[in-house]
This record gives sequence, structure tokens and C-alpha cells, in this order.
Amino acid sequence: MTSGIVRPDILRAASPNGLAIGSEGRRLRFIAIAAGLCWSVLFVTIGLRHELQAYGDGSIFSYSVAVQDAWAFHWHNISGRLFVYLAAMLPAETYVGLTGDAQGGVTLYGFLFFVAPLAGLAATFAADRSSGRIFFCYACISTACLGPLVFGFPTEMWMAHALLWPALALCHYADRGAVGAVAIFATLLALAFTHAGGLVFAAGIVCSVALRGLDDPALRRAAGAMLVVAAIWLCVKTALPPDSYFASMLPRAAWNFFDFRILFCPLSLLLLGALLGYGVGFLVISRFAPANAQLYAAAVVVTGLVAYWL
Repeated sequence: MTSGIVRPDILRAASPNGLAIGSEGRRLRFIAIAAGLCWSVLFVTIGLRHELQAYGDGSIFSYSVAVQDAWAFHWHNISGRLFVYLAAMLPAETYVGLTGDAQGGVTLYGFLFFVAPLAGLAATFAADRSSGRIFFCYACISTACLGPLVFGFPTEMWMAHALLWPALALCHYADRGAVGAVAIFATLLALAFTHAGGLVFAAGIVCSVALRGLDDPALRRAAGAMLVVAAIWLCVKTALPPDSYFASMLPRAAWNFFDFRILFCPLSLLLLGALLGYGVGFLVISRFAPANAQLYAAAVVVTGLVAYWL
């Protein structure tokens, strides 16, 4: 894996229709990147235009920013999500304290929250040195597919998803010097302090590096950083425990987070149906129009979804 996960040049050389594969690959790559970037810009535009930072749980978050007391209101109970507080809440509170503009502080909180996917893609692009920037492409696909599902309802997993991809790219391709090691440690630390799921993401990243080989220097560096991050996480959770009432709610909230019944909700079934419809449509249409089967299949699925939503 030292030279990248995917080698488009090898695929083209091995295929009797290599030029067609290369052209389709570039087209799909362009679509994936464009979709991820467009959604990332729309998150900020739509979120601020409709003040979605005040929707759902965001209402108490926004109020706590306006009165400059976010830590006492809620965040002292969730010290494992410290990065979100430092990245979005504290700057907005500081702005309110300096200017007295509570509405502007809430808007700033919303901007910092909604811009996270775009910032994560930019960081992934800068860190990704794989062939064809494969991590960046997958980050765009993931942002376009998963981001809209939770957009508008403030959740710390939004930040975790934004940090996952640059952390993954850095663990695989960061420079071997001190700067690279510090970048890996800082990114994994931030990821671990977005959400309990972020700590799972960080561990998964280290496992992905292990696929390079157990004697690979990248694995030793990532694993060492992860051990330090886990130790810091445990110290913070021990030093800043939640209130007794909130502590009694956390186990139930954790089980709800891993509730597999969500896979059978109407939205999940709709997404599954769309993917299956695309697969069946592609297989059928490829018999008659193999060159553009993916475009025709996508058009059929999009038409069906539009009809369903209307």
C-alpha cells in the first residue's frame, strides 16, 4: 500500500478497452468530487440562511452561546466531546463577550459548525498523497451521501465525520519527521474528542494502517499516537465526570446510538431501494447500452426518487 490503493494506469493497461475505463474513471471521480464540494458549500449556505443551528438540540446550544455559558449549560457533562466545544462554542462565546452581539455569536457558532465538512475536505486534499488522491475522493463521496442525512440537526458526529478523512490520510501519508508525527497526534486527538464514536473511528484508522504490514513505520507511529490519545481521553473523562442525572442517561443514550432498528426506518429502506434499483437497472441496461449504462441507470433512479418525493 505504499504507492496507493488504486492504480488507474494498471487498470487501463490490463483492459482491452483501457481508454474507456480511464475516461469513465475520470468522469466518476469528477462527479464524486463535485458532489462532495457542492454539498459542503450548500451546508453552510442553507444552514445559515434558515438558522438551522437553532433546530433541535441546537436551540439550547445557541442559547448557551448567547448567554456565554455553554460549558455550564451542557458541555461539562460531555467532556469527551471537548473538541466541538473548543472549535465552535468557545469562539462564538468569545465573540459575544467582545462585541455584545448575541445574534452574531449564534450565527458564528452555526458557521463554524456547518463549515466543518468543507474544512475537512480541504484538509484531506492537503494530506492525501495517494495515487489519484483516493482518500479525498472517498471523503467527497461520503460527505455527499452521509452529510445530508444528518444536516440541520446539530450533532457532534458531524465534526467526527469531517475529521475522520484527514486523520486517515495523515496516518497513511504524513511526512516521517516530527511535523508529520505531531500532525497525526493532533488530528487523532481532535477526532477522539468529538464524540465517543470518534474514538472508535480513530481506532479503526490505526487498524487500516496495520494493513500495510505490522513492521511498517507508519503503523508504529499511528499506534503510538493512538495510545497517547487514549490515555489523555481517559484522564479527561476521569477528571471531568458528568452530573449524576446526566450520568444515569448516558448508558441509555449509548444503546440508542447503536440501535440497529434504525436500519429499518423508512429513510434507510428508501436508500437501500435506490441502491438496489440502480444495481438492477445498470445490469439490465448494460446489455443494450454498455457505454452509458451507469448514466441511464442513475437517471431512472433519480426520476423514481423525484416521483416518490413529489
